[in-house]
Amino acid sequence: MTETICADEGGTDPFVLPARQHPVNRPDPAMVRILDEQGRLTTHPDFPVDLVDDDLVKALEMMVMTRRFDVEATALQRHGELGLWPPLLGQEATQAGAWLALREGDQVFPTYREQGLAHAMGVSLADILGAWDGTSHCGWDTVATHFSAYPVMIGSGTLHAVGYAMGVQRDVEAGGDPAAVLDFHGDGAMSEGDTNEAYVFAASMNAPVVFVCVNNQWAISEPTTVQSPTSLFRRATGFGIPAVQVDGNDVIAMMAVLRSALEYARSGKGPVFVEAWTYRMGAHTTTDDPTRYRTAEEESTWGKTDPIVRLRTYLQNRGIINQVWLDGLAEREDAFGAEVRAAVHENATPVMADLMADVYAEPTPDVLADAEEIALADLDAVVAQDAVRGDGVEIEVRERECAEELLALQGHGALGADREGDVPCVRAIELLRFERLHVVDRLGQPLLQFTDALLGVGRRRHIAVGQPGAAACSVVAD
Repeated sequence: MTETICADEGGTDPFVLPARQHPVNRPDPAMVRILDEQGRLTTHPDFPVDLVDDDLVKALEMMVMTRRFDVEATALQRHGELGLWPPLLGQEATQAGAWLALREGDQVFPTYREQGLAHAMGVSLADILGAWDGTSHCGWDTVATHFSAYPVMIGSGTLHAVGYAMGVQRDVEAGGDPAAVLDFHGDGAMSEGDTNEAYVFAASMNAPVVFVCVNNQWAISEPTTVQSPTSLFRRATGFGIPAVQVDGNDVIAMMAVLRSALEYARSGKGPVFVEAWTYRMGAHTTTDDPTRYRTAEEESTWGKTDPIVRLRTYLQNRGIINQVWLDGLAEREDAFGAEVRAAVHENATPVMADLMADVYAEPTPDVLADAEEIALADLDAVVAQDAVRGDGVEIEVRERECAEELLALQGHGALGADREGDVPCVRAIELLRFERLHVVDRLGQPLLQFTDALLGVGRRRHIAVGQPGAAACSVVAD
């Protein structure tokens, strides 16, 4: 006989999560805040503040310049100078606090919004903008600046950070100086498999990495509530990582928490998770329209927690800064804005074929094919340009460019190894192209120059498509 066990109607539900009492869309009661929204300073028993007034003044100026950088870059994108820009308005304190907390030797792995921190750590304005105008993948020295490349895929930087931190461990074992890794990722990245795998590795390997989840309340167009019913920092404990939530609009709290967390990691105790509770006042990127998914009332409410206003109020109330200093700051800000606008023009237009050269240490067949196609397209553009100009000096320049392009093509391996038959073909094409140029130069008539150059391009294209090297060379001979 089967016995039926009935639930006690008067009992409690054993599966109610206590954490649900503190939903993700409200700050956790345990959130660390030292400088409140009215600019009043308090103390925290676990996170002492060890800052001099000069540090706070520098932090304020950094936040102001970071915001101006964001404003100028957004305008540059609207004017067509940048392909894309991820606004960071409202998140300046997370970056300034990290800047104050970092020590020499620590390495930063950013998301794509840490532009102010990048510049503060020595990355030039031109190099930062180069990542957004398409002129370079990563134009700066990541070793010298201790600031790594922007990740393209959301959450992928977390794995890179943990791998680097594991390398730091081995350096320390070999007698190197202790260091920590500071990784930034957004709340949306916590839904990515890469990020969760990084947490597992960090905890299992006791890696010296501090994860900073910048919770700006929106993962592109989805609220954080879609990802988690409870505070994000509480999820880290499930991986065995100590975690804390901090007011991300409080630069002093950010500094105090991150300084303690980085020291914890440096000392060999393992990873730490920090949730920075803040808000993305701007769009996700300049291609985004936040009015489609959030209200003006919400933005206005968060605007009252402005990190710059908060710190400025505190410093003014203490007499550390005055209106004269603020007027000087405004002048420096305007000068900095002009520097940003000028910097966007410092980046030379890259040779597209060169961008394929450092994709992999050993180029794959697909990369080699892309490099060949790009190089040939560049040749077409150069020929057409010089044909229209019809200038003898320009022709000489073009001849040199052709030779360089062909050599680069061979250097990539696109015309060697398994495609040896194409090499004599290219040599023949090169001779044909130069012959055509000499003919053009002798004719001295723009119309005939244009026609003859096009003939050269047409023959080259006819030769290049789908013919083995030997067969193609016979066409050249014709």
